[in-house]
Amino acid sequence: MTITKWDYPKVCEVTHTGKVVRGAGLFEVSQESGTTYFTWTEYVELPFGLIGKIGWLAVKPLTLLGLKQSLKKFKRINSW
Repeated sequence: MTITKWDYPKVCEVTHTGKVVRGAGLFEVSQESGTTYFTWTEYVELPFGLIGKIGWLAVKPLTLLGLKQSLKKFKRINSW
């Protein structure tokens, strides 16, 4: 992964350059009414062409479930 933009402490843009994970990512921190928000956006190019797109349909529900559980755990750990 390569950082392509760094506007500390608000924005970090990255390019994924791996053999499997390729694409772009964006991490943003913003505040509204005293609440801090962290936004994580990914634009991922699926590997293996059509096979990768079909495979994503199979693993997407498990991937989303895993991310949701990880974020819930992260929230519990970092709630103060």
